[in-house]
Amino acid sequence: QEGFFIAEAVRDADGRMVDFTFLELNPAFETQTGIPTATAMGRTARAVAGTVPETLIQRYADVLRTGAPTQFEFQDADAGDRWFELRARPAGEDRFAVLFLDITVRKAAEEAIRHSESHFRLLAQSLPKHVWTATADGQLEWFNDRAYAYRGVPPGALERMSWADLLHPDDLPAVMAAWTEAVATGAPYQIEQRMQRHDGVFRWHLARALPVREADGITRWVGANADIEDQKVAEATLADLAVTLEHRVEARTAELVRTQDALRQSQKM
Repeated sequence: QEGFFIAEAVRDADGRMVDFTFLELNPAFETQTGIPTATAMGRTARAVAGTVPETLIQRYADVLRTGAPTQFEFQDADAGDRWFELRARPAGEDRFAVLFLDITVRKAAEEAIRHSESHFRLLAQSLPKHVWTATADGQLEWFNDRAYAYRGVPPGALERMSWADLLHPDDLPAVMAAWTEAVATGAPYQIEQRMQRHDGVFRWHLARALPVREADGITRWVGANADIEDQKVAEATLADLAVTLEHRVEARTAELVRTQDALRQSQKM
């Protein structure tokens, strides 16, 4: 599938490489470039293509000058901005061999991924939550700025931490069990956990994460931690109030029973 050619340097009066002549070509040369091998054989690159980027000639010149093979990517503006991956190595006196492959589709996919990543990060930074991602096997790999502000550490520090460094020790066993099960099964992850703030205070958060799936399976996890400390305090307050009311009702009921007993005794007398 890869195009292949052997070429010889064409030099000016000062010995500087200014072009190269095609000496050998394989059938895939025509497939990859669209140039018939019969048209290119024995001719210079400039005669075949019209123009040859100086940067490309310099790459090949460096191979001949150093004797070291090289691999690089190159975008050809004269060929509709197509991208090629090239591997070049010396092949004798002032000659070099090149294997190359059209990678335009791959580069377009990479650009689409970068564009998607950019949109994701913009969204993640705008959310009022701690947004994070993890690798397919569950290793933390990225956090948004809110997570760093909450923890009070410099960018990049959280990626080097583990769950044990972030959570209340009492919550760690349940969190790790739930996270391990989610990673193993691919099921959504959700749990309430206490996370330590930069001042040492632990606050309750609701952590959720979903797997990102592609054709070959889960590629990463995207999660978010929402602060629910106020909710937990309200729940505890309501629970205390419920207990207090229950005790007051019991006390009032007992008082009514005593009053009724006293009334019956009074009626008897």
